[in-house]
Amino acid sequence: VVAEDPELYPEATLTIVTEGSIPGDLINELSKLEGVKKISIY
Repeated sequence: VVAEDPELYPEATLTIVTEGSIPGDLINELSKLEGVKKISIY
């Protein structure tokens, strides 16, 4: 997990690297969090 401080970076990002698949339910919950503008999956 790598996170940038939103106090220092106006467009702060959070990067999470996983070994497996991410459940759709988790993506939906993350998108509901305050401050989340978009979610990208590669």
